[in-house]
Amino acid sequence: MKNMLLVLLMLLVTPACMAAQEWTRVGPPITAALDVDARGHVVHAQVVGRDVLPQLQQLTEQTTQHWRFVPATVGGKPAPARTYALFHVQMQTVDGDQQLRLHYIWHGPGTISLQSPAYPTEMQRQLVQATVVVALDVNGDGRVSNVHVVTAKTSGGTRGSAFYKASIDAVEKGKYLPELVDGRPVVTHMRVPFTFSLDNYDLSDLRHALDAPHDKAAKGSIDITHFADVPVVLDSPLRLVSTSP
Repeated sequence: MKNMLLVLLMLLVTPACMAAQEWTRVGPPITAALDVDARGHVVHAQVVGRDVLPQLQQLTEQTTQHWRFVPATVGGKPAPARTYALFHVQMQTVDGDQQLRLHYIWHGPGTISLQSPAYPTEMQRQLVQATVVVALDVNGDGRVSNVHVVTAKTSGGTRGSAFYKASIDAVEKGKYLPELVDGRPVVTHMRVPFTFSLDNYDLSDLRHALDAPHDKAAKGSIDITHFADVPVVLDSPLRLVSTSP
């Protein structure tokens, strides 16, 4: 999904340097609930969680106020909806001033908690690495169903059942907030890619695992393993079309 660079919030601090630095990620990702009206305009944005810094809430509101979606529909007519957007918080320093921005990652069901899966001990001992993509449905009550591996690569194509179990366990233990259309929760299909990597080893020898399914539907589409540990929504009722004022 296309990355979108958004509104800046200036925070004055003690001068640190006179030249602009690279944008760097700070803190964990944040999730914001976005209420979208029947015209596709964001009418309210609220960071999810407790003890949210006022600066982050203000930045979220500024970032999303000009967003436009293709609205959800009910019976063929546009309807209001709620979706959730995931952002990385980024910072750079310019002439002693710290600037913050939100880097848009995706939107869809809210992921309240989604931990990285545990690295299977035997695979780690054998120096086997992997990428695994798990598909699931987030249901109206926030629970998941139809959880399964759609594709996987392992070192040299080694069988990766231990990786599949760890990935599915992580997804099933996650907590999610369903998207809403006209005030009612909807089922959303999504995929979650995981990367199992070891220090000082590259992933260049990964091949389609012998015991992994062949994901025919994904042929010709983007390789979502490039979005490691970031869910990819496939059928959100809303499609983001503009982030410009």
